[in-house]
Amino acid sequence: MGLLLAVALVLWVGLDAMLASIRRVRPGDVAVYLALTGGTYLLRALRFRSLIGLDVSLPKLYGIVSLHTLMVNLLPFSAGDLAYPVLLKRYRISRTLIDSVPSLVLVRIQDLVITGALLMVAVAWLGRGRETVELAGSALPGLGGPVIVAILAAAVLGRTVARTALARRLAPALRRIWLAVRDVDTRVWLATMAVGVMIRLIATISVSYLFSSVGIELSLPTVLLITTLYTLLPLLPANVVAGIGITEAYLVACFVATGIDRTVAVAASVQIHGLQLLTAGLLAGAGFVQLRYLGTREVSTMPAVDQAGRAAPRRR
Repeated sequence: MGLLLAVALVLWVGLDAMLASIRRVRPGDVAVYLALTGGTYLLRALRFRSLIGLDVSLPKLYGIVSLHTLMVNLLPFSAGDLAYPVLLKRYRISRTLIDSVPSLVLVRIQDLVITGALLMVAVAWLGRGRETVELAGSALPGLGGPVIVAILAAAVLGRTVARTALARRLAPALRRIWLAVRDVDTRVWLATMAVGVMIRLIATISVSYLFSSVGIELSLPTVLLITTLYTLLPLLPANVVAGIGITEAYLVACFVATGIDRTVAVAASVQIHGLQLLTAGLLAGAGFVQLRYLGTREVSTMPAVDQAGRAAPRRR
């Protein structure tokens, strides 16, 4: 469905218009986007290393982060996160798949907090804070009933699932993950949280260059709002492989809302998503070559988490 939507957008604009738009792409801006994106990968590697307390070379972890990021971009519903523990075990950074899961859980929790904070910052920066608060206030009374029903349904479903044989088999592993997450050092949490914010801000600047490369000139707070909401797209039930079609439709809606001509918006959205996937592919390819060069010679000193959840691996 997503591919059909993307093809429909291209056909609606016309192949000639698309080719003409592609020829106008500014390579210099794309190069800046590529360099800044590579920088965010390095910060992500530092963030993960701090959370799991690894004595492993940064280039090796950088390669794993690049492959993990590509999988997140390609697979819907954030299924690409499954690649992270697999890669860490494959390259002998963690001893088991469970050892690396707490760091991933921590990063995703931090990302949700950062996303909420940046949404508020972007809305306030655009001067829409008061209108947003009023809209939220008017919508809350109507949401009360559905929220209560959803909480009750989740509670009933949770009790039902907890009684299954699968849940009983998973319980020890989930307990280990929870205890490891709970025991993370406060200083490590704050430091990695700050790195997470830095990653988002650099990513926003890099995307502004990407937009500019295809002729889309928007203010930084507008780009911040678009990119922050963009991080939530993988959670949509309608998402597809590589976000094809869904991403383009989202960008078109955002660009048209800012007053950009529809034809220009469609052509730009297709190019932007294509350049994003190409960048992720190039960086992942370089990361894979790097991992092949380093091989599996390095063995992590990260302690395995025992059945009681002791020896949390993220303490440095």
